[in-house]
Amino acid sequence: MNKSHPLRDRPVPPELAGPLPRMVIQRGEDGKPHCHHTPLDAPRWLSAAEDGHMRPDDAVLGFIEDGQAYALPWWIMKNHHVANLEFPSRPLMVVLCEACAGASAFEARANERRHTFRVEGKYNGTHILKDGESGSLWTPFDGRAVHGPALGAELPQLPLHQCTWQEWKRLNAATLVPDGAGESRDGHGACFPNPATVGPMPFAAVTALHLDYRLPHQSLVLGVIAGGISWAYPLVRLRTTGPVLNHRVGQRDVVIFSKPGSWLAVAYDPLVDGRVLHFQPGGGRIHARDRETGSRWNYHGHAVAGPLTGRSLAWIPSGIEKWVGWATAHPESGIFAPRRERGAAAARRPARRKRTPG
Repeated sequence: MNKSHPLRDRPVPPELAGPLPRMVIQRGEDGKPHCHHTPLDAPRWLSAAEDGHMRPDDAVLGFIEDGQAYALPWWIMKNHHVANLEFPSRPLMVVLCEACAGASAFEARANERRHTFRVEGKYNGTHILKDGESGSLWTPFDGRAVHGPALGAELPQLPLHQCTWQEWKRLNAATLVPDGAGESRDGHGACFPNPATVGPMPFAAVTALHLDYRLPHQSLVLGVIAGGISWAYPLVRLRTTGPVLNHRVGQRDVVIFSKPGSWLAVAYDPLVDGRVLHFQPGGGRIHARDRETGSRWNYHGHAVAGPLTGRSLAWIPSGIEKWVGWATAHPESGIFAPRRERGAAAARRPARRKRTPG
């Protein structure tokens, strides 16, 4: 049930109002718009063997481009929020809001035009981005232009994984990581997803267009958009389902690969060659097996043994985020609950009284 919130109900000061409702523009001491966080551009990449500046439990944002694995540490990204990256095949943009634990990766091209990004301010519970080419404003986790000349354009979203450095290296031994030169672990922002904070973040409560109290605001969820339908999978509930969850969102089959007790979770389309596959835990370094062919699949959705070796599952847009951020952007979102929890909730409902005839 949605309730009022004293911060959310307080109007945004007129001098802070931006071109979008409840938008707060970052400003310098002179009152003019000013971004306090310079984007991370062209980092110097090191191999995993040169990771003396990294700690095993460092939170990272992992992705694979041109067959090469990369990891962007939270403790670096919190100083920038946005990374504009160049690769042989295409440019990428990675964004992190450490307060709401949300992160996404996109191909940084829309309408055949290259875009570079930075944080412009706060909007709807998280950051709002601005591109340097058209001056348009973009939402950070679905890559849509919501104001300016590029209005309506969308950036193609790409898989991005949140986990610890140790976990990412186990999945991708040849990964690269920025050297961290000149970066600070202290100061601004958190260095890992922290669900322990009580209540919504103040700026989220002020700028959010919608607050949803069906889950605690700080709950970490895997947000999934399948067939146009949004669904949230609380990580605490994925612990009870194990590393593989076969689910259905609307008319769309979905399989969730996760590592219970961690931030690793991702959604895939189980449809291969016109047939929906059903998965079970694989054991060891094999994340899952499909029941139909017995093929074995790794966490990245690639079949590494069996009849389907070499095939890959299509990634479904999904990512880790705090409920307060996911719900304000997707107020219609469903929430996953294991069957036994749904059954327990039904058992707690008072029984209807039978009407006596006459």
